[in-house]
Amino acid sequence: MTRLTVVMLTVFVDSFGFGIVIPFLPLYASSLGASGLEVGLLLATYSLAQMIVAPRWGRLSDRVGRKPIMVIAAAGTCASFVVLGIGDNLALIFGGRALLGCFGVGYSTAQAWVADTTPIEERSRVLALIGASHSVGFALGPALGAVGVMTGGLSAPFWFAAGCAAVSALLAATLLPAAVPQPRTSTAPRLRDFSGNRSFAICLAVSFGLTYAFSNIEATFSLFTSDELAFTPTENGLFFVLIGLCAAATQVLVTRRLARRFPEHICVILGLVLLGAGAASIPFANSGASLIAPMVVLAAGFAITTPSLTAWVSRSAPADRQGEALGLSMSAAAMARIAGPGVGGLMYDELGHG
Repeated sequence: MTRLTVVMLTVFVDSFGFGIVIPFLPLYASSLGASGLEVGLLLATYSLAQMIVAPRWGRLSDRVGRKPIMVIAAAGTCASFVVLGIGDNLALIFGGRALLGCFGVGYSTAQAWVADTTPIEERSRVLALIGASHSVGFALGPALGAVGVMTGGLSAPFWFAAGCAAVSALLAATLLPAAVPQPRTSTAPRLRDFSGNRSFAICLAVSFGLTYAFSNIEATFSLFTSDELAFTPTENGLFFVLIGLCAAATQVLVTRRLARRFPEHICVILGLVLLGAGAASIPFANSGASLIAPMVVLAAGFAITTPSLTAWVSRSAPADRQGEALGLSMSAAAMARIAGPGVGGLMYDELGHG
């Protein structure tokens, strides 16, 4: 088994666990009495914790290597899902989400591993493969989550996700070879060290805007389909399967080809246009069938944008600071997720569902 295959498998299992939970977390919170605003704040709690710790994890992975951080992140994620699984009140659910955010750096560390081991001209295409693994896991997870909900209630997906995180930690610990960290060419890296890098600043701004928009949808999609289209939890899960499969297919069949022909920033622009078109079409859906096309376009746009943006960030950063740069990009995205879900939930409560 090649090193890239091991990383892809680890990312797949990790995202599979997250996919199990995402469609059902807003519904679980609602069952405990949460309002739309509180659902948004619950999602934002994860991102607040992630925003604070991600650059620090990134700097640590630059020093000690990617493997230890991937193992720790997966083990911490397992513990966080256990807390969510036993949660029977909103305070415990908020605490579990915060803990989950503190360890939510496995994917960015895997991306940094790709940056360490892949020539820069090949980076977008390899990152697309990592992204496809992430998308397939995210796609298949909701299907198992739906089965769990039907058989064990709304808390069952958290226990399935905890098991997936434990498997991910085991895979990283036993199969992923240790990598020698890049030698440092400078000391005491901080955000200010990147402040004069215009390309990197643009990447952070795009990461923030992209995630802000997508987190609005993430926070309210299940509520919208339940209230406006009378979807069951199972049907919500199936639509998340659709998003993940479309994203994976796009990354394998489209994004990798685009990366050969166009620079990263052009691919990012194309992806953002598609994502915006899909998102703008969602409120006009009046049935499950009419929702399919907007979700396909949305998924395709996201699948083109994310690996291209990651490759752009990587190209803009020094070789010995790949982990920190990707951690800062994750922090920008996490900052957007703090504002996005809360604003989305509030707008859902105050402005309507359609």
